[in-house]
Amino acid sequence: MMKAKNIKTVFDLTKAENRVEDFLYIMSDKRYGLAIKNEDEVKKIAETFFELINMEPVKTLINELKKKDYYTYIHVVDTFILGTLFSNHLNLPNQLAYVKGCLMHDIGKLNIPSDFLQFNGPLKKKQFEEVKLHTLAGEDLLNTFINTMEVAFLARDHHERLDGSGYPHGVTEENLTLEAKALMIIDVYSAMTLDRPYRAALSSVEALTFLLESENQFDQKCVKKFLEMLHIFPVNSTVRLSNKQLARVVHVPSSQPYLPDVEILETEAIVKLREEVLAIESFY
Repeated sequence: MMKAKNIKTVFDLTKAENRVEDFLYIMSDKRYGLAIKNEDEVKKIAETFFELINMEPVKTLINELKKKDYYTYIHVVDTFILGTLFSNHLNLPNQLAYVKGCLMHDIGKLNIPSDFLQFNGPLKKKQFEEVKLHTLAGEDLLNTFINTMEVAFLARDHHERLDGSGYPHGVTEENLTLEAKALMIIDVYSAMTLDRPYRAALSSVEALTFLLESENQFDQKCVKKFLEMLHIFPVNSTVRLSNKQLARVVHVPSSQPYLPDVEILETEAIVKLREEVLAIESFY
C-alpha cells in the first residue's frame, strides 16, 4: 500500500511538471488496493511513463489528447499504470510495447468532436456510432505514426467483447489475444472508477462486481487475476486466506477495500482482516 506522500517523493519534479498531481489523483488505495507494493515499483512506472511521454510521436499525441479532453487523458494515464501492473502480474511478453498500447489505446478520440466526449448525459445513437469509430481511428493513427501492430491492435480491440457484442468488428473470444482481453478489463475498470463528465466515479467494488457478473463479455480467469492483483474482492466472493482457510467476503469498507470482513466457512466466525496478521491470499 502506497500513500500519496510516498508516491510524490519518487517523481523527478523537473520532468513531471503537473503530471505528479495526475498520478496522485489516480493512484489511490481505494482504486489500486495493494497492487503497488513499494516505492521501487512506483519509480519503475514513473520511469517508463516519462520514457514514453518524451518520445515522439507519443509526446505530441498525448499532449493533444490532454488539451482536447482531460477526462480521456486521465483515463489513458490510469490505463497505462494499471496495464504496467497487470502485464507484470500476468507475465505478458513484450511488456513495453503492451504498456505503450495501453497509453495510446484511446488516441483515436483525437478524431472525435470534443462536445461528444464531454457530453453531460447519454449520447444519441448517431453520436455514439461516431464515438465508436475512435477504435479504428486509433488503429490508423498508430499504424501511421508508430508503425507497429504490437500497439495498434490494442486501440482497435479494447471495446470488443468475448460474446461478439463489442465493436468495431464484433469479434468473439477465439479471435482476441490475451493482451486485448486484459486491456478490455483494465479499460472498463478505469472508466467506471474515475469521474466522468456525466457521472461521479463508482467504487472499485461496484466495477469489479460488474466485471464478474459480465462473464459472457470478459475473460473470467483474467478478471480474477485482476482482483487478486488489486486485492479487492466484492461481497460474497469466496477466498483463500493466508492461513489457508476458506472464507466468504461479507463487508468491504470503502476506505480500505483490500481489508474486508470475512466469514470463515468452517466456523462461521466473522473476522476483520488485518494485512499484517491475516490477509486474502487468492480468489477461490
